[in-house]
Amino acid sequence: MRDSDGVVRRHLLSMGTTLGSTCTVPYAFSTILAFRYLHDQNHKVDFKQGNWIFGDIVLEGLQGGDVGYTKEETKASQILLNYRTNNGSPLEIAETITLRKILQTKEEQISSNLKNRIIIIGVTTASDKNACDRYPNPYSTGSENYQEIPGIMLHAQMTSQLLSAVLDNRPLLKVIPQYWEFIWILGLSLVGGVFVLRF
Repeated sequence: MRDSDGVVRRHLLSMGTTLGSTCTVPYAFSTILAFRYLHDQNHKVDFKQGNWIFGDIVLEGLQGGDVGYTKEETKASQILLNYRTNNGSPLEIAETITLRKILQTKEEQISSNLKNRIIIIGVTTASDKNACDRYPNPYSTGSENYQEIPGIMLHAQMTSQLLSAVLDNRPLLKVIPQYWEFIWILGLSLVGGVFVLRF
């Protein structure tokens, strides 16, 4: 899910279908991939009280008011996206194989290399910009412009986040409750006020 500045910081898990919408699938692609993989690994996946449960991990969806998001922006089930990086870049988190390499490799070798893996097929580079969807992400390239990530790698990031949370206990990004935000702001304001009066 894009924020108002176009940057993808949220991971959509599922959403209700809207009458007349071109998209009639209630679950995100990454959710379906993670569900099938974890189901085959005998991990339970459930949806209770508005939260997804993957294994022993409860994915508490964002609510209106969380980290500045409105109620309208948090209608669908979504969490914050914890990007995985390699050398500071979110673009090379998974092994990529070109179509040319697959065509030049023996079938038996391909089968052994791809066994027990999730395979996502898509375009990462294209001469025509419209042939490859790209999205800004929070990792900059040393300039003020955000780095862009191909849609296929974004799906890989999201799928990896779900699997790693269950299989590797990789922490998810969480939001502190609103009342703690108010206490934090009030506390800092009081400290600042006392500091100004004192000095």
